[in-house]
Amino acid sequence: MMSPEMIQRVLISSGWEENRISQEIIVPCLHQYSLRNGFKLVDIKFTGGISELGNDIEYYENFGPDMLRF
Repeated sequence: MMSPEMIQRVLISSGWEENRISQEIIVPCLHQYSLRNGFKLVDIKFTGGISELGNDIEYYENFGPDMLRF
């Protein structure tokens, strides 16, 4: 398994921009993480862009006994 420092070095050396890393690496990893660990991350999507100043990735979970959206 790679350490966080090793992952950071690989991403920096790739020369990819943040948006591409988010779309092509982070979002697919979140999908796989959710499936493998039984999490119910729903509607995982990239919301970043050139003029975006907030979150790049959005998702929600149905949480608690009432399955409220969180």
